[in-house]
Amino acid sequence: MTQAIEFPAESLAGRGAAPLQVVVGFSPGSASDDIANLMAPAIGRESGRAVEIHRIQGEDGARAARFVAASKDADVLMIATLGTHALLPNAQPDAGYDPIEDFTPVILLAQAPMILATGASSPYRTLGDVLAACRAGPGRRSFAASATVGAPFLATQLFSRKAHIDLNTVIYDQTNELYADLAAGRVDFSFNNLMSMLPRIRRGELHALAVTSPTRIPLLPDVPSVAEMGMPDCVVLNWLGLVGSKSLPSQRAEMLNAACRSALASGEIASALEQSGLSSTPGSADGFGRFMHAERVRWDALSNVGADELGSVAILSQS
Repeated sequence: MTQAIEFPAESLAGRGAAPLQVVVGFSPGSASDDIANLMAPAIGRESGRAVEIHRIQGEDGARAARFVAASKDADVLMIATLGTHALLPNAQPDAGYDPIEDFTPVILLAQAPMILATGASSPYRTLGDVLAACRAGPGRRSFAASATVGAPFLATQLFSRKAHIDLNTVIYDQTNELYADLAAGRVDFSFNNLMSMLPRIRRGELHALAVTSPTRIPLLPDVPSVAEMGMPDCVVLNWLGLVGSKSLPSQRAEMLNAACRSALASGEIASALEQSGLSSTPGSADGFGRFMHAERVRWDALSNVGADELGSVAILSQS
């Protein structure tokens, strides 16, 4: 499997056009990192191009987005997410890029709900336990999120609002550190991506309490959705896609779109996505552009809510 490399943004500038460069804005173990490593070999085979993955981490993905937005190289692509291309530009208008105007959409790769989980040895075994604990001690129960703006934090915000509870949020920029602390009980709960949560649940490190899809998911049939527990508006589906800079011509974007669709339809990738709980309904490049615009409009109000509205906030390992 291709491994993402920590790569200073400046050193990517001026590289040759032979390989496709896929930029990931988040840490190892993140959903962006996982989907990039899953897709890169298949995209390479389908497109006949070498594919290199580079990590430009920091600022909740904004550093990577600014680099790709400013790139004049049509072969520099990026894993776009709900956070980088819908939430963050609303929450931080000075982030330094426009998620629509500064990018050429390629394809929507996958979508999945968040999972609310706790450590396997935690005394909290149901969503009812979580709600009771949070209401008994407002602001005392800790919820870990892997970015200050992104799908995990959005799910936490939405849950706090719909359940009318105060939370103590702990923000990590290293996903693996978050999971280590969650499994050890150093933080109580986390809403996080299904793709990275599910293997840890299967290994017995974490215990799943709820999912943020409208209904239960086939891979966790015994885990209720937050919606079915009396909060029907608490639905969050994270998504991951591929975009290029504005230097990417629309015709080449459609060619990449076709290569990605072939890769997603292959038995290897389709099986991996299914086992990870991700759904994939890829459409055209233009369709992905319309989807991103709709998502930015949809989450505008909530993505402007600051972390301070959820109670006390600790930020760990932020660079």
